[in-house]
Amino acid sequence: MNTPETDKIYRPETGVVISIGEDGLATISLSRTKACEFCGQCSVSKEDGMMTLKAETNPKEGLKPGDQVAVIKKPAAQIKAMLLLLLSPLLGLVLGLFLGFFLFPQQETKQALFSIAGAIIAVFISFVIIRIKKWHKGAGLTITKLTVLILSSALFLSSCKVEKVRVTDSKPQSFSVGLKTSNDDFFPSDAKFLESTETSRLYASIPDSIFKRMEGKSFPKDCQVKKEDLRYVRVKHYGFDGQVHAGEFVADKRVASSLVFIFDKLFEQKYQIEKIKLIDDYDAKDEDSMKDNNTSAFCYRTIAGKDKLSKHALGLAIDINPLYNPCVSYNKDGSIKKVEPEEGRPYIERDASDPRRITKDSPIYKLFTENGFIWGGDWNNPKDYQHFEYKLDHE
Repeated sequence: MNTPETDKIYRPETGVVISIGEDGLATISLSRTKACEFCGQCSVSKEDGMMTLKAETNPKEGLKPGDQVAVIKKPAAQIKAMLLLLLSPLLGLVLGLFLGFFLFPQQETKQALFSIAGAIIAVFISFVIIRIKKWHKGAGLTITKLTVLILSSALFLSSCKVEKVRVTDSKPQSFSVGLKTSNDDFFPSDAKFLESTETSRLYASIPDSIFKRMEGKSFPKDCQVKKEDLRYVRVKHYGFDGQVHAGEFVADKRVASSLVFIFDKLFEQKYQIEKIKLIDDYDAKDEDSMKDNNTSAFCYRTIAGKDKLSKHALGLAIDINPLYNPCVSYNKDGSIKKVEPEEGRPYIERDASDPRRITKDSPIYKLFTENGFIWGGDWNNPKDYQHFEYKLDHE
C-alpha cells in the first residue's frame, strides 16, 4: 500500500497493461507526466504523449491486457546520496587544509582544525542537500542512518592529524600532506617504514620509546632545552651502497619542517648519506659518531674546547657524512691544528669529483642554504665541512 508520504516521493502513475509476453514481462502504456518530470534523467521527459515500458509481473496477480496498474518510478537517488556522503568529507578536508594553510601558515594546530572542520561542514551540507532533494527516501537512508554516517565521519576525522611539511623561513614554501593516526607513539619498524609510500615522517612530539633512548645521553639531566620544543623525524635516504635506508634524527621544532623538506628533496635526487642514526646509539659521544660517518642533529653539548653551547644542543644544526667532511681547525700560521674526526684527515681537501665531500657546487649545499641554513665550510676558522646550522632571524 502506498502512503501519502510515499505517493509524494515516488509519484505513482496509472498505466494500462497492453500485453504480457512469454518471458513474464508486461508491456505497460502510460502518459509521460509528473513521473518523468521528477526523474529528469533523460530528454524524453520533456516531450508530451504516451510512453511504454516493460516491467516484471507476479504470476499470482493474474494480470491481463486491459488491466490498470500503478506504476511507481523511483528517482535515481541511491548513487547520488552515497557518492555525496562519501566524497564530501574528502573534498571538505582538502579545502579546509588549504584554507587553514594560507590563513595560518605558521600554526599547524589551526591548520589541522580547519581541515577537520571543513570535512564536518561538508558532511552536514550533504545532509541538507539530501533532505531537500529527498534522496534519502529513494536511497533507503533514514534520518538515523544519516546521523550515524555524519557522526562516524566526524569521529574518524577528529582522530586524524594532518602533518604539514614546510619551509619556515621567508622563502617560498613547500609542503606535503600526510594523514596518520594521532598517536605519536605509533612507531613502525624500519622494514614497515621502508615498505610504506612515505619518504619522511615528522612527529609532533618525541615518542616515549625514543625519549628513553635519549635520557641521560643526548638529553642529560641538566638539559636546558625543553622536550616539548624538540621534534622526532624519520626519513628515507640512499646509502653509499645505493640502497634505500631508514634514518632518524631529533631537531628543534622551528627547523624540523625545513629539514624534512630538505631530506625529501635529497631522497628524490638519490643523494647518498651513509647512515642517519640518533647520536645516543654512540652514547652521545660526538667523536665516535663522526668516526662512524653518522649523520646526526640534536645533542645537548658544548662546542668542542669551549663552554658555549653548540647549535646541536639547541637542535638547530646537523652534521652530514662527517667522516668525509671533517671539521678542521687552523693555527695562526695556517697549519692544521686539529681535525675532527682525525680519521677524516685524508678528506680535508674539497674534491668536487667525490660526491661524499660537500662543496659549494653540491646539491646538498644549495638545498640547505636556500632554506635558511649556513654552512660551516664557509667559515674562516674552523672549516666545519660537515656542519649546517639554521640562522634565526634575530641572529
